[in-house]
Amino acid sequence: NLASRLESANRLYGTEILIGEGTFALAREHVEVREVDLVRVKGKHRPVRVFELLAMKGELPAEERARVETFEQALIAYRRGEFARALEILVPLARETREDRTVTLYIERCKAYLEAPPDEGWDGVYEFKQKTG
Repeated sequence: NLASRLESANRLYGTEILIGEGTFALAREHVEVREVDLVRVKGKHRPVRVFELLAMKGELPAEERARVETFEQALIAYRRGEFARALEILVPLARETREDRTVTLYIERCKAYLEAPPDEGWDGVYEFKQKTG
């Protein structure tokens, strides 16, 4: 069920291969990834961390690694509800990586939450209410 959702979610994030945290735990010694989101699929209560598969271990160019680290800082701010801070990180990153749909998606989410803050108790989890794509 999760694999099917993630396959469809590639369109949402502009990614080619998404993996869940279980797969990442098994492959972490062999792959380079970027954490993309924390999601809850329909019918499940426990959220799952989702990762974009980027390269085999040691094959990610230094510039790309730097962008991944920058994105991770924005993701931390986003999950803390620090949407303005996340935007401070994401907007320059978007200029650098114009075709990164994941970055654009988070910019859209941050702007929306600054206009209409999430409910108290917001946990940063994105809910797949139906099959994506």
